[in-house]
Amino acid sequence: METTLEQILERLSTSSTNDPEQEINELNQILFARTSTEAEISFCSAKLLNSNISLLRYLRKNSQVKDKQASFLKKKICELLEDFIKKKAQHLTEYLSDIYVMCFI
Repeated sequence: METTLEQILERLSTSSTNDPEQEINELNQILFARTSTEAEISFCSAKLLNSNISLLRYLRKNSQVKDKQASFLKKKICELLEDFIKKKAQHLTEYLSDIYVMCFI
């Protein structure tokens, strides 16, 4: 799980994916179907929200990019983060202010 998660985040962070929707679907599978232990949730939270390849970093880096694919991907990332927050909120308190700034302001 860890390697796959990191590989997907790396491809997204470098915009080297040919199918961003498939990447988001795979992240959904990892986060909601394959992540169950406290350690797995913590690992995923850290990688998604506070790493060199995090989704929040991607959103920050691409906040001014207006092309269609980037806009679509940013929307899908925010939707994924929204679902993750709803389902794993008790594990995310340290990241909430960053999520709020990147997705809602």
